[in-house]
Amino acid sequence: GSTVEGEKVGISTAENPSMGGLGFYLRGRFDESWGLELSADFYTGSADNMELEQSTIPLMAGLTWHILPTSRLQPYVIVGAGVHFTRLEYFGGDYNIDLSEFAGQLGGGIEFFITENLALNADIRFQSVFKNLDTKEKIAEDCIAQVGTQSGFCDNIHATDDADKVDLGFQLSAGVSWYF
Repeated sequence: GSTVEGEKVGISTAENPSMGGLGFYLRGRFDESWGLELSADFYTGSADNMELEQSTIPLMAGLTWHILPTSRLQPYVIVGAGVHFTRLEYFGGDYNIDLSEFAGQLGGGIEFFITENLALNADIRFQSVFKNLDTKEKIAEDCIAQVGTQSGFCDNIHATDDADKVDLGFQLSAGVSWYF
């Protein structure tokens, strides 16, 4: 699962719903203590009060440090960076925003080795989006409105800004690892 706080496109903090999903992680170690993790996740969630559906695909790379590398119970720390691909769909798809964002993560977790190759793991990661790399908006024709001399659309959603970003979020995950 994942949740974020802050504003994505300057509309409301409610536009960042708690999300759930699945992910795939490829982990390897350089030596007993240090390793590399590549991950791809898919999260989705909604906020009823904004008629919002959000989906995010984070592609991340991280450096891991295993504090007790020879123990069955191995705590670890991870630091990494990557790109989040996010789609925000408002009002049943009348207004869509696709974002590509540079992100960083810092977290920690624990692995419990059942056998030499099989481990259960759980971690928490704090994430921040640092830079909006690209934004594409799509507005359905029937969403655009003219009120007096003001033109707007979909109940006062006006535009995105390059400075818009998620300020801080966190991700909780649990899974099974197979080392070969």
